[in-house]
Amino acid sequence: MNVIFLDFDGVINTFNSNLYPLESSDAVENRVKILSEICHKYDCKIVIESSHKSSFDPVTLETDVEWMQELFELFKKYDIEVIGITPEVSDTIWKEDEILLYLERHPEVEHFCVIDDDDLVIIPFKEKGDFSQSDLNKVREHLVVPIIYSKEDPNKAGLQKEHIEEVGEILQKEIKRRI
Repeated sequence: MNVIFLDFDGVINTFNSNLYPLESSDAVENRVKILSEICHKYDCKIVIESSHKSSFDPVTLETDVEWMQELFELFKKYDIEVIGITPEVSDTIWKEDEILLYLERHPEVEHFCVIDDDDLVIIPFKEKGDFSQSDLNKVREHLVVPIIYSKEDPNKAGLQKEHIEEVGEILQKEIKRRI
């Protein structure tokens, strides 16, 4: 099975990750269409790794957050199958650990890609007062990073057509599972 670990903010919704509901229905729908094209071309299913995942019931994937309900309606419209969310790991803030734990628990996943704008490269590690690498370093070779916002051309932000082939190339890579 091929899986895309999907972040919402900066990938599907790009205007400002602190403003909801969804930015512009046309812009969001265009990005969902691109995601649908990726899912159908490479036979992928979606696992949510967004910071908003705590708003979903982990079993039913239902939410009472209106903008996420709207987004899921678009996913249904374009036949995008969401199969789960990454687990919450209480002793870490790292998305990569949640992704790796999901992969460990789901050996049926043969190939994966992470689509997330949160590649910060270097972030402060508050407890130690020093700096640490991005929370996606362990999955870097499986990562597609859209531009979160483009002042010059807002239509260039988020998931774009050029990401389709990039996802395809990443899906060919082998998974390095933890032992």
